[in-house]
Amino acid sequence: NEALWRKRNPDFVWEGARMLAAPFEESSFVATSGDTMRYRLMMPLDYDSTKKYPLVVCLHGSSGSGHDNIKQIVTCLPASWLSNDENRKKYPAILFVPQCPERMTWGGLKGAPSVGALVMETILSIEKDLPVDTTRRYIAGNSMGGYGTWLLAAEYPEIFAAAVPICGGGDPALAQQLSKVPIWALHGKKDMNVPVSGSRDVI
Repeated sequence: NEALWRKRNPDFVWEGARMLAAPFEESSFVATSGDTMRYRLMMPLDYDSTKKYPLVVCLHGSSGSGHDNIKQIVTCLPASWLSNDENRKKYPAILFVPQCPERMTWGGLKGAPSVGALVMETILSIEKDLPVDTTRRYIAGNSMGGYGTWLLAAEYPEIFAAAVPICGGGDPALAQQLSKVPIWALHGKKDMNVPVSGSRDVI
């Protein structure tokens, strides 16, 4: 019922989502192809522009897709966890939370168009302006974002210091490319939407 309602009301954003997104700075990137990547950033507490910080790429699940640049925050577990005050103090980092357009994916889902390359182009653009420690780029995502995490970590193993795919699925054919990327994979065996085999097979 919720999925059908969302399909009929794609532009609706509930007030709670707006409140959760408010601490994140709103921005966008236009690629040379003309494609636009909307995203939000959260800077570390006590940000110091003379220091270098880790960059955490946080990929949301499918219900965060759209063009409002809001819904991705509430539907992205890594962004929710890392943006609370306790974790911001413990793990100072720049959080990058892009929003996947409707009918697109982060990659890793067969037959579905991907914006993975656009995510990577946006990261490079951000790093021109912000003091990112390029030895500490991390990628994490849940559900559709979990698929994207597995794929982008495999396609760009030299870019990411570690990956945290949550209830996603990877391609066993790309497993060798992941052999030197530290991975913390989380997936419940009773998951009825994304079978746990998607994580187990690539591992």
